[in-house]
Amino acid sequence: MALGITGVYLDVAVDPCKCAVSVETVHGDVTLRGAEGVVTLQVVDGSVVAENVTGKLSANAVNDNVTVRNASGDVRVEAVNGDVTLLNVRSDNVAVNTVNGDIRFEGEVRSSGRYALSSHQGDVEMVV
Repeated sequence: MALGITGVYLDVAVDPCKCAVSVETVHGDVTLRGAEGVVTLQVVDGSVVAENVTGKLSANAVNDNVTVRNASGDVRVEAVNGDVTLLNVRSDNVAVNTVNGDIRFEGEVRSSGRYALSSHQGDVEMVV
């Protein structure tokens, strides 16, 4: 089963589901409190919060922040004009890029892992 939600002026809150999730909105915030599989969250003017995600997470936000908590699996986050916070992330593959914003990573760094954290104008902080 997969859940897909799209809209223009749309705030989205998804409580835990054992499924893949795809959300796209132009103006609105996205909050996801649990998913498994491929998860894609895209917002143009709003924030993204993803919690308790297992699988492959891709999150994009323009003009606001992205927060990821308790994630395992591949994590890819892109932000423009927003901070990125990753808390309790367990992954071998983390890629984070922001143009104007800070990045904070708190999680396990595995010896076989690949961690690419990049901010064009902002600070990058890793807490392990």
